[in-house]
Amino acid sequence: MASESVNFPRGGRFHQNKDIQVHKTEEKDLFTVHNKEEKEDKSRKRDLKGIKRLAEPETNVTKKCKPGSVVLKTGVGKIEPLHFQEVNVGMVILGCVQKVDSYTLRVGLPGGLKGVVPITAISDAYKEQLEALANTSDPPNVLENVSGLKDLFTPGMILPGQVTDVKAFKRHITLSINPKDVNHGVSSKNLQKDIIVFGCVSSCEDHGYMVDLGVKGSCAFLANKEAKPLIQALTEGNPLSVGQSLWCQIVVPESSQSNETRTVQVTVDPKKVKQGKVESSSGLVMSNLVPGMKVMAHVKEVREDGLSVSFLSYTGTIHKTHLPGSLQTYHKKDKISACILYINPTSKAISLSALSSLVEYSGIPVKNQFSGLSIGDIIDKAEVSNRLKKGGLYFKLPDNNKGYASVRHLSDAIVDVMADSFKTGSSHRVRVIDYNRLDGLVLVSLKESVLKQRFMLSTDIKPGMLVDCTVLGINDNGVSVNVTDKIKAFIPTIHLADIPIKKPEKRFTVGKKLQCRALCVRESSLTLTHKKSLVKTKLSIVTSYEDVQRKMELDGVIVMITEKGVLVAFFNDVKGWATRKNISDEEDVNPTELFTIGQMIRCWVMRCSPEHQRISLSFKFGPARLKIDKVPSTKTCVLQLGETYKCKVLRKITDGIEIEVIPSGYSGFIPMMYLSDSEDLCTLLMNQLSDGDELDRVMFFSKKTKNIFTMKKTQLDAAEDEAIPKNFSSLKVDKILPGVVKSHKEYSMFVEFAGGLRGLVHSRKIDVFKKEDVPHLFKEGQSVMFKVTRVNSEKNNFGGSLTLRDCYSGNIDTSLVQLKQYLVDRTECFRNVTSGVCKQMKSYKVGSVVSITITDITTKGIICHFDDNIPGYATKDHLRGVTARVGGKHDALVLDILLTKSCIEVLLDKSVVHNVKKLKDTHQSKAKVGQVIKAEVLLVKKDYVLVELRNHAAGRLAYIPARKHINDVLGPHCFSTDELRKVLIKDEVEGIPIGVLHDWCTDKTNTKISVTSAQIKMTSKQKSHKGEDNKEEDHEEDTTDEDDDDDDAKKSDSVEKDLFCCPVKVGQIVEAKITKVRKFQLDVDVKGVKGRVHITEVADKIKNGACPLLKYQPDKLITVTVVGMTTIQCGRYMPISRSSHKKIIPECSIKSSKLETAKLKKVKEVKDNYQVGDSVVAFVSEFSHHNLWMMVSPTVTGRIYELNISEDCTVLQKPELHFKPGHGYNATVVGIDEDGKLELSLTGHKEIPAENCVTRGRILQVHNCFLLIQLAYGYRGSVCITDTRDSFRDSPCEHYKPDDFVRCYVLKINKKNKTKCVLSLRKSRMCPSQSYITDPEVTCLSDLKKGQVLRGYISACQPEGVSVQLGRKILAHADNKHLSGHTTTPTPAVFFPGKCVKVKILSLKGKTIEISLKESDIEMAQKRKAEMPEDTKVPKKRKTSVDSDSGVDLKRESDSDTEMQVLPKPSEVANVPRLSVSSSFCWDEDFSLPTPSAADQMENSDEETDDHSPGRRKKLKYLTPKEEEEMILAYERRQLEGDLAPQTADDFDRLVLQSPDSSLVWLRYMAFHLETTEIDKARSVAERALKTISFREEQEKMNVWVAYLNLENMSGTPESLKKVFDRAVQYNEPIKVYQQLVSIYIKSGKLEEAEQLYNTMVRRFSLYKDIWLGFCLFFFNNNRLDSARKLLQRSLKSLGKKDHVEMISKFAQMEFKHGEAERGRTMFESILVNYPKRTDLWSVFIDMVVKTGDVSAVRQLFERIIHLKFSTRKMKFFFKKYVEFEKKYGDNTTVEQVKQKALDYVESQGYVEN
Repeated sequence: MASESVNFPRGGRFHQNKDIQVHKTEEKDLFTVHNKEEKEDKSRKRDLKGIKRLAEPETNVTKKCKPGSVVLKTGVGKIEPLHFQEVNVGMVILGCVQKVDSYTLRVGLPGGLKGVVPITAISDAYKEQLEALANTSDPPNVLENVSGLKDLFTPGMILPGQVTDVKAFKRHITLSINPKDVNHGVSSKNLQKDIIVFGCVSSCEDHGYMVDLGVKGSCAFLANKEAKPLIQALTEGNPLSVGQSLWCQIVVPESSQSNETRTVQVTVDPKKVKQGKVESSSGLVMSNLVPGMKVMAHVKEVREDGLSVSFLSYTGTIHKTHLPGSLQTYHKKDKISACILYINPTSKAISLSALSSLVEYSGIPVKNQFSGLSIGDIIDKAEVSNRLKKGGLYFKLPDNNKGYASVRHLSDAIVDVMADSFKTGSSHRVRVIDYNRLDGLVLVSLKESVLKQRFMLSTDIKPGMLVDCTVLGINDNGVSVNVTDKIKAFIPTIHLADIPIKKPEKRFTVGKKLQCRALCVRESSLTLTHKKSLVKTKLSIVTSYEDVQRKMELDGVIVMITEKGVLVAFFNDVKGWATRKNISDEEDVNPTELFTIGQMIRCWVMRCSPEHQRISLSFKFGPARLKIDKVPSTKTCVLQLGETYKCKVLRKITDGIEIEVIPSGYSGFIPMMYLSDSEDLCTLLMNQLSDGDELDRVMFFSKKTKNIFTMKKTQLDAAEDEAIPKNFSSLKVDKILPGVVKSHKEYSMFVEFAGGLRGLVHSRKIDVFKKEDVPHLFKEGQSVMFKVTRVNSEKNNFGGSLTLRDCYSGNIDTSLVQLKQYLVDRTECFRNVTSGVCKQMKSYKVGSVVSITITDITTKGIICHFDDNIPGYATKDHLRGVTARVGGKHDALVLDILLTKSCIEVLLDKSVVHNVKKLKDTHQSKAKVGQVIKAEVLLVKKDYVLVELRNHAAGRLAYIPARKHINDVLGPHCFSTDELRKVLIKDEVEGIPIGVLHDWCTDKTNTKISVTSAQIKMTSKQKSHKGEDNKEEDHEEDTTDEDDDDDDAKKSDSVEKDLFCCPVKVGQIVEAKITKVRKFQLDVDVKGVKGRVHITEVADKIKNGACPLLKYQPDKLITVTVVGMTTIQCGRYMPISRSSHKKIIPECSIKSSKLETAKLKKVKEVKDNYQVGDSVVAFVSEFSHHNLWMMVSPTVTGRIYELNISEDCTVLQKPELHFKPGHGYNATVVGIDEDGKLELSLTGHKEIPAENCVTRGRILQVHNCFLLIQLAYGYRGSVCITDTRDSFRDSPCEHYKPDDFVRCYVLKINKKNKTKCVLSLRKSRMCPSQSYITDPEVTCLSDLKKGQVLRGYISACQPEGVSVQLGRKILAHADNKHLSGHTTTPTPAVFFPGKCVKVKILSLKGKTIEISLKESDIEMAQKRKAEMPEDTKVPKKRKTSVDSDSGVDLKRESDSDTEMQVLPKPSEVANVPRLSVSSSFCWDEDFSLPTPSAADQMENSDEETDDHSPGRRKKLKYLTPKEEEEMILAYERRQLEGDLAPQTADDFDRLVLQSPDSSLVWLRYMAFHLETTEIDKARSVAERALKTISFREEQEKMNVWVAYLNLENMSGTPESLKKVFDRAVQYNEPIKVYQQLVSIYIKSGKLEEAEQLYNTMVRRFSLYKDIWLGFCLFFFNNNRLDSARKLLQRSLKSLGKKDHVEMISKFAQMEFKHGEAERGRTMFESILVNYPKRTDLWSVFIDMVVKTGDVSAVRQLFERIIHLKFSTRKMKFFFKKYVEFEKKYGDNTTVEQVKQKALDYVESQGYVEN
């Protein structure tokens, strides 16, 4: 109170002591950086001089400092970049490789300097290889071991180099990167652990590489495993080569081979090299510092041109160009990571860099260092950020790049860099000319000549371009020219002119301007031609083999002449060959006598093969060629792939029409199936076209022996959208392309695309029922949409899918467009009919009622004729209600007009005909767009379905699509005549409505196959899963060849005939008689036809282990539903002689679900409809190869891996005895493999091994000291002998046998090798609460200490001693003298492997452990331990059974084996503590249970004493009397203290009976089951708890619900979690349940599910601001700032205005903590403008700003607040807060100032002390 009264006087004036004088001091600038270490007067004078110079107006430095700005000080001397004058021989400089030539490295140095590293200055080892290559007589063999510079180095590498030569007049710097030159100042003592050094590979060894560090007396070894990360990133998997430069980190520095040479082990792992820093300066002198070393520097001073820093025990400077940010962002004492650039050997000045490209360099060249900018790019507005008087200008470029323009690149004329036009902030147009990778600068130019320059790099020039150049020099091989300042080119001698030039130096003088054409462009060279014929040519210029077309004329140059022909070269190394007979019309001409090398020749193309890069040429332009070629020799018109042309029909042939392109005259061919996407229209168009007809739109499709064209609409539309694949390289995965069915194979189909590309579609990727149906449903030439799923660039092939799931997006408008196009094209064909019967048929229209006379009756229907003798017919389905007789006359409805067959299809159904005749064309009877109307199916075609509308539009016909998609070949089978469907009207064509099925609109995303009874017509015999799989696998590799034609048409006709003759139809419910009961089916007789009922079609539900076929007997009558037709092999013939003779029988079902309705449900396809987590009924087929094979349906099989069969290991021991063929089980789908087979589980989950989890396994091998165990799904692990038990005994591994099943704990999983897992059989690992550990685990050396006594296992017995296994990878050794007092040498009979021995630790030296087995040593150690105070001993849990920790899980121990049972007193139930769950439940929490009373424990103990059996006492015989006495004392002590916890399920059952409303007890009960991985039992406990806890205990029930949700989230499926969640929402307050679940998701790392749930919450609870705030915090925690900010705007629209202030305030606080503090500050400012009286907001704002560390900003806020008008109480609060702030962050002066302001405020309020 005293201090408070002094700080805030209650009133009156403050009376000062007269002896004390208050002096007002000038306010200090808190943002000035002071240098306390400057003690000398000279330094102060230089600082003052620098500040004075900083204030000069000419330099534009002196500005009025804004609050919060940093005042820069000029230190001692300038910080400047490296100048050429400072470079001296012997100086080591860090450089960056810019370009790699054949014999030199071009290196960029600091300050924009450049150096050269000759090939001989790489390393000594590399130089020796070069010398051996130069001196050898067999260069090819030596050359194999010598890598070129381009193999060793790539641009962007960071290397240190020693200056070996400096030539001032050329500004030429020569460097050496030889490690002995670079590290000349480093000694072997400096090679400490984790230090980064530079070296080169000197040799390649078997297990690694020797690395030359250049340090005398030391060499380095790099192991293969340490080099692997760098090899994969740098050399793409190729091993390192001699001479490879490396940045190495010392791993093991103290290993020595001899007294002279020390060997250190190093690593080049990029992650370690990137993080490696020199941490300590001990033992380091300046000569030991090497450029490239990374250090942590401290800012000493912020200067005008950089930073003065200190690191280790040295000082250095960082120029501002080597800082990643601006100078204003750095303050004194800041820590920054830096890298040494160079050390001036004269002045000892150290220059460093803080650029991330250098500090974070990991040994891998930085790619895309200047992202978004390429050489040659022009930037219109580049802002000047800084300028130097003598240096140039610095610019701000896009993507935070820095640009630099030297003085000579500012303008073509001489300008002053300090001119006003270049002032800071001005914008200029610049062009990127190069990169300075080391300084992190983009070099730009402002020269107008550079901006207008056509080419910047040689790669900008394309072959065939005209290029202006200047002659640089002449040599024997040709002329060197200069295209630009940086682009050099060469003109070979043969390309100087059309004719050979004897003296080119007279014609080509230096400086002469030439016009050439680019002949060949390579990465490092540019070749031009000056031949006038090529420069001025008017013929086509071909630069690739794809550009060449047959009969094309070309100008070329002869480059090779032989007796067999002439080789002609064109642009870009395209070459063609002219054989001897094609070079002249004369016979027996010798080409060597006719032609010369370099001669110009005009030729024409006879043949071209782009795939093989071959061109056949001819030099003969005689009458024969002119007769063949209709196109003039100068034409350049070439057919372009995907282009449309106008064509004329030449003639029709059997399979298509021959055409001619107008006006070019190219000939072509259109196959009949290429005329339209519809097969019916193809035939119709083929019949109507005649010679001379013109076709407006025909697309060039492909070129083979002749040009192929197409008129398919899908191809034309794709060509307009530029979706035609031009070549193989344009194919991309997931791209959907229009194609044409080309051919069929046994298990696949080929699809052809424009350009001749062919893709393979496996039968699994086609929506059909059976593979045999593919040729019938997809005919050759049929249009399809193909989705690319794989592209193999090596084999030049690709594959795809035709399934609706992959190709159909759910857009029903696609099917409508196809239907409209079909109707329009068909109408157009009708109009073009001009003669014959078809002309008479034009008078009839679909939907008209006509009179017909029946002329014949067949098994399929009737044949009739109209009044004008036009023939017609009606099928049996269209004769409903009509008695057909020959000669009878009836009214009929026209359904379809078949011009190709010259007949009309009609319908005689009286009700339909009556409705059509009754229809009146009124507004009420019209079908309006958008209406959903019932309709009856009248006619089903491949492309459409004709229906009759009902209700108000009765009698009106409409068209609907038969297919959702062009690939939906099964779509027409979804319809059957006379069925009623709902139709959505969408449009109208020629007065007839068109629509779509309403089901399609309500389920747009359903891309699965719709299968009804009519669909199963095409099914065939089910094959066994084994044979079918093998065929598919063998066929998978066959992707190139096509099969010959077969008799598929005959097979199709046979199948359709059998289907038509079958007396039963799919979907019928009929009576059947059982003829025979087989193992997996019932043979039945259905109306005289043999059929079958598969075992999977017998029952919908089944009890596990039941066989449903046992209750059926032969001759029994049953009711069945026909669900399909199955093709079987006929038994009357041998399969060899009549392999194709098959018979179709009905596939029946007696499932109640299928007997209730005649309409079948959709048949499930494996990959489409079965999902992971589904429950299915499966029947056992057989057990083989560790898998239980199951039958799920007649066509779907599944398999269960042996570890997923049961959780009982006795069942796993012999599963064939428990699972018999034909017995059914309820299984869970846990996966679907690529072959379409289901992966099932009978345990409800998939047994996948995971670290720190309990799993089951099968013992493979048993050894003396370890076990090898097979886990699920290929995982395999080993169990060390010390991990087999918690209590050691002799030979524990002998108790296990191969093929035994055990429960084991997974300690570690090797991700790289699944067969090297680490396992444990200790019960303490699997059941920690039920185990007693006698021998604890020893996992590392730290678990051991000298003098410790413990037990282990003998692993080896040798003459010199015994090895003892103390733990995993912990091996100890006992010499002979420490074995026993009676033996001198160990004998295997006594010290056998696996023997349990007690040892004493004698010493621990590194990894060497010395032990003793002497009894005297052990007894002495135990005696000392016994003398320890009693309270220091840790009591252990009582052991339940000696053999209980063996790990073998043959049977669970019975409850009678439990030794202790604890039950609390009933009187204590009321005092049981309650558990409150605030956010989410976690199983790791330690719950303390109610403590039972001692009396109850005594009662239970007495009861158990009576129940002790001899077997129990027999188990205790292994305990010594002393140990047994200690255990009894510990047990009695726990009874007295009341801390005995439940140990068994019975204990928990008793406890929950006495505390039924305690959630704490129930949760521990659940946790007890979870520890033993008994998930289902934990679920049952949760269900019991929810039913038992009283409804009044809402919080207790809520705790259980949260635990239940956690349980399902960890161990259940998404479906089970959703069920529990839905129930929890129903029984509890929904918002709390939602919040608990989202918290569970976040803590378990399921961020996607959390986000989805949050989206649901903000929609359902949009008025709760806590939900919005939680969602915002979720986004902030996951670094999704933009999403959080968008969410804020959404929340403000949903919340009431009263919540807006708090919402924005909370969000601003999140911005301060997780986002951008400046944004949060702005948000608070905007709130306080509107609510300036909210003191709570001011207080929070101040606290947030204080956390940012901005002291001046906090003071400004306080100054604003104390000048506002608040009440006295609030002002007192802020003044007190202000004083506390100044006491913490200010000094005594600032504290007194605040107190004075508080006193002034009190006086201003008019208070006077009485």
